[in-house]
Amino acid sequence: SLNLNPAIAYQVTDWLALALGAQVQYASVELDAVGPLALEGDDIGVGLTAGVLLTPWQGTQIGLGYRSRIDHELEGELESPLGTLDLVAEDFDLPDTVTLGLRQSITDDIRMVAGVEWSNWSRFETVSVAAPPLTVPLAFNYDDGWFFSAGGEFDLNPQLTLRAGIGYELSPIDDANRSFRLPDSDRLWLSAGGSYKAGERWSLDAAYSFILPEETEILAAGDGGPSGNGPFSGEGDAQIHIVSAAVKIKLGGAAHQ
Repeated sequence: SLNLNPAIAYQVTDWLALALGAQVQYASVELDAVGPLALEGDDIGVGLTAGVLLTPWQGTQIGLGYRSRIDHELEGELESPLGTLDLVAEDFDLPDTVTLGLRQSITDDIRMVAGVEWSNWSRFETVSVAAPPLTVPLAFNYDDGWFFSAGGEFDLNPQLTLRAGIGYELSPIDDANRSFRLPDSDRLWLSAGGSYKAGERWSLDAAYSFILPEETEILAAGDGGPSGNGPFSGEGDAQIHIVSAAVKIKLGGAAHQ
């Protein structure tokens, strides 16, 4: 997927700030093996983001954020024994998320941060792919996802802030719904990054995360795995690297990202 997230924030009072934004998401899905079938499709969906930042007293900030679900209607092709068929999947909908965060100053230059995020993956159940005369149900049946994190910030100088943190994610996928398509598992996050203020109105954020999922066992259908695994079983092992960057521009009393 590819995401574009423009947002605007407004400082209402000294202790309250509000933010509202949009999501534009391009999603592309390709499955090379669904029984004797293979499919690919893509779509562009839109959604909203919103946030509240509270500063109850100096040195303490509490943030609450919401990211709406994005409904996708995938269009593409299905390769089948009947030939290449046009497909539509109307219910490929990605979940909404709620995030709660805390930032607490320890000294003028050092701050501790902590957060928790809930993802509504349990709404992602079965996607029905219509490719007349065929209908292919793709069962996911995910659980909700959770992410817990803690870390710190250090102001090296007035322009440069460094960050580091650790997180743990509870995957929406377990033994009962772990398939060969996505052998996901609970995972450990190790992250580092920083912010550089290029001036009064410009700043740059950059970060790197190393993600270490737990080794997984993919169960055959007869051993408690999803029906799509059939008689096959296996193991999964992975490492993930994420690099991200953002530019923030401040216009008057509002910050645009």
